Amino acid sequence: MFDIPHGRTNAILMPHVIRYNGRNPQKHAMFPKDDYFRADKDYADIARFMGWDTDKQSDAELVEVLAQKVYKLGVAVGINMNWKGQGVTKKLLQDTVYTLAEHAYEDQGTTC
Repeated sequence: MFDIPHGRTNAILMPHVIRYNGRNPQKHAMFPKDDYFRADKDYADIARFMGWDTDKQSDAELVEVLAQKVYKLGVAVGINMNWKGQGVTKKLLQDTVYTLAEHAYEDQGTTC
């Protein structure tokens, strides 16, 4: 929609997705393959596997560490990690936000 390469879009969104999905939601909308909320533990495990943990960090802290590391990686490879840096204006975003929401809603089956 904004003519931004798919991988670059993923890089920009990923830190936000990690933070959002890494918080236990108020209202659970589990998918059939999920028995319980576990994204925070999974993200924390990734950070631990990468060696970014200390003995005293909570899972929530490790979620933030992972999000920050992903952001820094994007910057390190030369990605301007925001929409404005990709040429997306506030007006363009406002003009397309409903279409974006519809596309996201229609794409719920990708977790199956």
